[in-house]
Amino acid sequence: MACLLAFALVFAKRLHDQNINGLWAILVLVALPVALFSGAQAWVGSLPVEQQGPPTTDAIYIAAELAWAAVVLVLAFRTPRLAERYGTRTEARAVLTPRHPIAVLMLSVIAVVVAVSLYAGFFQDGLWVRRPEYSFYSGPAITPPGGGNVFAHCGNAKGVSAYAQKGNSGFVRDAVGGTWSLVVLPDGTLDIQTFSERQVLSYRQDGFTVTATGLRMTSYGSLTKDVDHFMIVARASGNTAENVTVMSFARREYGYLALISSTRLMGKARLLAGSNGARASSFLVMADCTVDQEYEAKPSG
Repeated sequence: MACLLAFALVFAKRLHDQNINGLWAILVLVALPVALFSGAQAWVGSLPVEQQGPPTTDAIYIAAELAWAAVVLVLAFRTPRLAERYGTRTEARAVLTPRHPIAVLMLSVIAVVVAVSLYAGFFQDGLWVRRPEYSFYSGPAITPPGGGNVFAHCGNAKGVSAYAQKGNSGFVRDAVGGTWSLVVLPDGTLDIQTFSERQVLSYRQDGFTVTATGLRMTSYGSLTKDVDHFMIVARASGNTAENVTVMSFARREYGYLALISSTRLMGKARLLAGSNGARASSFLVMADCTVDQEYEAKPSG
């Protein structure tokens, strides 16, 4: 926020040098981008369904960004006027020198942010610094609908998502979020439940058949201590759609790592009106998991 404030002050000073009231900086830096991106979003919404995806939408949003950047750069580097209605004139290059007070503020804030980031990264617990002892997932307590025992939950998902249909396709990195929980239902069957801030969704309730390979449970509802890898498969199929989700688990020194893949094939009858042809979509992510497993004592000495 301090860097943004410093940038706004620099821009307002450049407007003063051009005999323009600095309050216009609010319109240029706030109102103009909001108007441009709102217009771009309305433009995208008016396109046919098959065109509402990359690269068409990317080009529209990039054009809005370039238009805003052009206005900011032109105003920032215009030469000052002779009249001095708003104080002493300053060349643009003078404002950008390290000795200028605003530049000192920006450099000071950047120095503090870098120092704090380095401290947080190398001396504090965190997944992003790739220390294995801290790369397990600890999620919120979840009450499964219909009862049952949650013996594993996964999060910190990173991966890719893609879809394709006639005349349209898309590819997005890190597009899949939320958490996955493995649940043993009261009748002894398995379920995969996804958790978000708004709701819990059940694969079983959505018509999936959930099976497992290599999974062995204790009488207390936890994983037996000798299991170091297992697989959960959820499959659903109908007249016009088929969906298969596979969760492959592997134990490491701290917690489990899961590779989650899903493929969905959808026929024309299930698509929105105005779209062309059938649709195929898939995602592939890796996630960190905490699994309730029977304790395994390490040999001493």
